[in-house]
Amino acid sequence: MRARRAFTLIEIMVALVVTGLVVSLAYAAAQSGFDTEGRLTRARDGAESEAVARTLIADALRHALPGLRGGSPVFAISDVRDAKGNVSEGLRFLTRGLVPPLGTSAPWEMTLSPGPEGLAIRARPLEEARTSGISALLPNVKRIDVRVRSRDQRTGWLAAWTDMDVSPTAVSIAFLDSAGRPVGPPLIVRIGMEAAP
Repeated sequence: MRARRAFTLIEIMVALVVTGLVVSLAYAAAQSGFDTEGRLTRARDGAESEAVARTLIADALRHALPGLRGGSPVFAISDVRDAKGNVSEGLRFLTRGLVPPLGTSAPWEMTLSPGPEGLAIRARPLEEARTSGISALLPNVKRIDVRVRSRDQRTGWLAAWTDMDVSPTAVSIAFLDSAGRPVGPPLIVRIGMEAAP
């Protein structure tokens, strides 16, 4: 009978190296899958947050207070300058459309303020102390470009609004990143839609 031959040290080392390579490749593939899943989850959550914020802003604008000539300010566009000197716009307006049923709540003040962290959206009730405010942050939106339409339709879209005691008839808000590229489509809302004939 012939004696059984054992594995040599070289064969064992080759087997260990091949096994190590297979395990490394499997780990890398699994880690890549986990990273991709995390990125997709963050992107989905960001898109959902942006959609909710856009809906909130559109609802608030639709129910913006019309104001009264000579009354207190109800709609204002202001210039906001960041640390790099870039100019963006901020928006402040009064609305009734933040608490269901729409149009029956006490007035709220809503502000859209761009900054280095993103677009800060804040709403607070003007009268009811027992109701807490609303705040949200859109981190991808660093600037906004606000355009408005007056009752005189011949003037077209205006970049400035000087009649702060009355609301315009329509508002267009372009959401921009730090390089000035659009972040999603612009939000175009007609103010006072529920009162339209």
